[in-house]
Formats: sequence, C-alpha cells, structure tokens
Amino acid sequence: MTGVGLMSSAASGHLLAAHVMGETLEGCGLANHVDAFLPSRFEDQAYVDFLSDGGGAACGQV
Repeated sequence: MTGVGLMSSAASGHLLAAHVMGETLEGCGLANHVDAFLPSRFEDQAYVDFLSDGGGAACGQV
C-alpha cells in the first residue's frame, strides 16, 4: 500500500472504531444512506417487493 490507500485505511479504521464504540467524531455524522447497508432491510416487505419487481435493477440494487 502506498499513498492514498495507506492514508485512507487508517482513516477508515478510525471511523469504524469510533462507530463501534458509539462515539461521534466532531463534524462526522453517519451518512444519510447508512440504512441501505443494514441486513434488516430484507425484513421490510416494501423493500423486498421493490427488488422482486425489478425496480432495484434501475438503481443498482441486485
């Protein structure tokens, strides 16, 4: 690893550790799209129906 990869890996680790510990870094909140990565989204029937109707393919959902 060199350059940007090396720098971003340390920053990513710092953000992940802060999130796991329940801390909030000054000026760094969670992104608005964080719910899109929760496994519980598959328990939402509207979301599952959206995917099964093919609507997800238009926006990158597989």
